[in-house]
Amino acid sequence: FQIVFAVSTRMGDAHVRNRIKRRLREAMFAILKEGALKQRGFELAVIPKKEVADLTFAELITDLRAALLRLPGAKSQRQTEK
Repeated sequence: FQIVFAVSTRMGDAHVRNRIKRRLREAMFAILKEGALKQRGFELAVIPKKEVADLTFAELITDLRAALLRLPGAKSQRQTEK
């Protein structure tokens, strides 16, 4: 699968946008290492809001995981445990 992080120039200067993209990328790697993402064969565009820059890394992972669970074909951990 492919994931694109599209950060608008309205988010700030280049160093702010790059920091947001790096943090999103690392959060996605952390989620993938957990094995929480079971879907395959998709393309995803993530367009963050300005508030992403102020989130802690743990909050970022939680929010990104919640967004990924809303994807078609995604199953929450509760559904897979039953």
